[in-house]
Amino acid sequence: MYRPALLRASLVLVVDELRPVPADATAHSLRHTYASFCVSAGLHPKQIADYMGHASVNTTMGIYAHLFEDDHSDAMAALGNVAAVRPRPNNVTPLRGWG
Repeated sequence: MYRPALLRASLVLVVDELRPVPADATAHSLRHTYASFCVSAGLHPKQIADYMGHASVNTTMGIYAHLFEDDHSDAMAALGNVAAVRPRPNNVTPLRGWG
């Protein structure tokens, strides 16, 4: 069942000009592919853990963390917005009680 399905899937991929599934692919490697697609689609790690049947999101992150982008731009923009709320004329905060 598995091998014929794998061959049919590879033929479809080749017709669509995509890379075929390797001949030595196992069911476990297809699980990894599925998880990779979930990460690429932007699913939350908890959702992926549920779909993969992992008891803990820690298992999912331990195996697939390298697939998640290490992009902190949203967090940095949010932190930058904090400073934008109370703009200062310069970056010096005067000390009280001196002088």
